Amino acid sequence: MSIEIQLYKGDIYIENGQVSMVGGEEKLIQQIAKMIMTQKGGFFHPEYGSDIYTLVGRVQSPLILEPLSDDSIRTEMAYYKDIQSTQEIIQTMDDDEVLYRVIKTSLNILSNTAFHLDIDVMNRRGTALNVSSIQGF
Repeated sequence: MSIEIQLYKGDIYIENGQVSMVGGEEKLIQQIAKMIMTQKGGFFHPEYGSDIYTLVGRVQSPLILEPLSDDSIRTEMAYYKDIQSTQEIIQTMDDDEVLYRVIKTSLNILSNTAFHLDIDVMNRRGTALNVSSIQGF
């Protein structure tokens, strides 16, 4: 199993004076949330992240926004699966922390600058997991 630093509201989580680590299902949920909250187009990894931010505030109709956001998220999760496949070449990963498929996505626009996103995924072990995020920008 691989682990990474646990984040809480975007910050490193400290427990009993130690940096807390996360693995398994919690790691998968955290990694998906990080990818969705990161705007695509960074210098070192231009394909990593989400372009969901570009959809919010421009298209107001849920009939248009929902399919666009679903396509965007599924494309980003396919890219994330490719990242995990590459990772598995050099490190051991448990079935709990490997994305198998996206089950459902839901985007609810709260205002011109905020949205609530739910992503239901299944890990390779077959466990359904929910990634829920409210974002403002």
